[in-house]
Amino acid sequence: MTKPIVATGLVAALTALAFTAVASPEKPGSRGPAGHSPRLNFQAIDTDGDGRLTPDEVKAFREARFREKDTNGDGKLSRDELIASMMKGAKARIERRVDRMLGHRDKNSDGYISLDEAFAGPGADRMFARLDANGDGALTKEEIAAARPHKQRGPKARPEN
Repeated sequence: MTKPIVATGLVAALTALAFTAVASPEKPGSRGPAGHSPRLNFQAIDTDGDGRLTPDEVKAFREARFREKDTNGDGKLSRDELIASMMKGAKARIERRVDRMLGHRDKNSDGYISLDEAFAGPGADRMFARLDANGDGALTKEEIAAARPHKQRGPKARPEN
């Protein structure tokens, strides 16, 4: 009877790790499902290297991550500590995005994106043409509004029968 309970607890703990982005990426820039959450770094949690995660290993990993965020060592995460932790992650994501942007746009590899490089290529013209629904060479508010994705909030409406 205790094995199913322990297994359920372990699955819940691992799910919490994955969905709250507590686990470290396996390598810098690696992405999880749909490119959102960092991947679970199994090796970092599996401290004895036996290819299995025990509840104790998961607990130790979570506690270590907590202590990393608790910069003043008081055993509690303050608003400032949480912000600093999130900013660290955001900074790393922004740096990766900027590096990708430089890789795509910085054609002369000087470390800068010039005005010409920023708007080089067919992308901007293609986007304008796609938005210009009537092909008159100008965009109206209605054409721009029609091109915006309409995101529905809340549960999807059920079709009437």
